[in-house]
Amino acid sequence: MFLDLISEMVKVETRYENANKIAEYLGCSNLIIFINDKEVDAVLPAPGFPATIPMDGRWEQLLLDITQAPIVSSTLPFPNKDSDLSATALSGPDESVAILLGGSPQAEQLRELQAALPILTALFMQEQQRNAAETTRLMAENSAITSHRLATTIDAMRLKLRDALLRQDKDKQAIEELLNKKDEFLNIASHELKTPLTSIKAFNQIMQRIQDPERLQGFVLKSAEQISKLERLISDLLDVTKIHQGQMRYTYRHFDFNVLLSETIESVQYLTPSHEIILLNAPSFIHRGDYFRLEQVLTNFLSNAIKYSPGGKQVLVDCRLENDHVIVSIQDFGIGIPTEQAERLDERYYRGDKLDMRFEGLGLGLFITSEILKRHQGSFWVESKLGVGSTFYFKLPLDKETETSKADFESEHIGF
Repeated sequence: MFLDLISEMVKVETRYENANKIAEYLGCSNLIIFINDKEVDAVLPAPGFPATIPMDGRWEQLLLDITQAPIVSSTLPFPNKDSDLSATALSGPDESVAILLGGSPQAEQLRELQAALPILTALFMQEQQRNAAETTRLMAENSAITSHRLATTIDAMRLKLRDALLRQDKDKQAIEELLNKKDEFLNIASHELKTPLTSIKAFNQIMQRIQDPERLQGFVLKSAEQISKLERLISDLLDVTKIHQGQMRYTYRHFDFNVLLSETIESVQYLTPSHEIILLNAPSFIHRGDYFRLEQVLTNFLSNAIKYSPGGKQVLVDCRLENDHVIVSIQDFGIGIPTEQAERLDERYYRGDKLDMRFEGLGLGLFITSEILKRHQGSFWVESKLGVGSTFYFKLPLDKETETSKADFESEHIGF
């Protein structure tokens, strides 16, 4: 009887119903099995079980206690916060947990369930990894479709621009130089968009053939990294289009500038194991601006500092208040920039000589950064020495009207 009930757990569509039949067989009302979701590094209900449960702290405490003992008893809110049921939790392999609700099963019955847990856990984790792989594959397909549409739109715009410019009574040589510059950029854009797409397709083809969960997880992560790279490229292209059409929107609010620096550095550091980002000085003061766009500015500077210092180990960030301005500096210890190139870094599509073959990117980041800073009445500049490194500075004016008290700031109820 028990083995028949266990065999029915293969069907994900009726899994929870069959799990409750197992619970009834063991003298309880409900059975929920949790497994470790490696994508989010947390213990969550397995596929086919209720995705949400009424949380009031006792569920979390039970899942914590079961890591210290093989069997734990408690009382939990279920199926809603107003209803409490007795609960017995069993620890399984790979951090899995089986929780019986609404009864007091005997020790012999618990041993039956504990013996079946390794089989059920292996089944559920394999399903989870396949679901993650399928989600990644669908994201990759959607990104590929978006990239194809964007590339088609860019090509159509290029042709229209060529026709329109040639119809104008202007210097043809200047027009051709502009078109050549655009064509060169489009060639770079096409290459940069195709590179992650090719990798995503290859990883997806491999994932469709792999059965081993551990190898599958590795290719899921690699595919996700390429999707993130593709999304950044598309985001830069769309931002440039918005700037060109005057459609870049800004939402100005008050926020703690220290929080902007700390949270942005933490986010970039999380994705950057090769460099240590050190915040040297960060005075706490209230600033008014578009938090998201200024975060984008800081992220661009940090990403460039990391990208162009492949042999470096640190990136130094400093912030100071000076003459009614806030000045932020980002220092790397990388390849450096020649003076003649440093003066052109905020030009659209500009990339330093010979850098396109060594470092990926579209050459749009600093152009977008420059436009955002201009909308905040700010600016940026760079000090650099070849082979030693570069320090990028950006400056924003302090609006005296925004020098509010902490109480005034908190009263605006602004959260990020």
